[in-house]
Amino acid sequence: MIGCEKHRFPVLFFCPKGENTWKSKSTKKFAAKETIYFGLTARQLICSLLAVGTAVGLYFALRGVLDRETLGWLCIVGAAPMAAAGFFHYNGLTLEQFLWAWCKTNFLLAGRRLWHSENYLYDLWEKEDKK
Repeated sequence: MIGCEKHRFPVLFFCPKGENTWKSKSTKKFAAKETIYFGLTARQLICSLLAVGTAVGLYFALRGVLDRETLGWLCIVGAAPMAAAGFFHYNGLTLEQFLWAWCKTNFLLAGRRLWHSENYLYDLWEKEDKK
């Protein structure tokens, strides 16, 4: 809500005594992420540097084996997952957290999950009937 901070009037009303204490409260809701370089967070910067390192490593390792066009595409395909890892967020999870949760769900804790409800009122009723 935008309004007078001192008297807590909405923007439709004028602040009494002509005081200029107007303030927007909506800016407090957004927390800015700390950027390191080029507007990237530390995680994004590290993943981008790993992607560049992967592309350079692939280029120097395979430049005598493949032609330039194929090698260029291979560098792009090799570096893309590293670069995407820095920007990946799903339901507030980073890529590593998401992959761990997925592996845990599908492999470590896999199996049939049964849900049994307990009706406490029915149990009390049964106890009363047995008395």
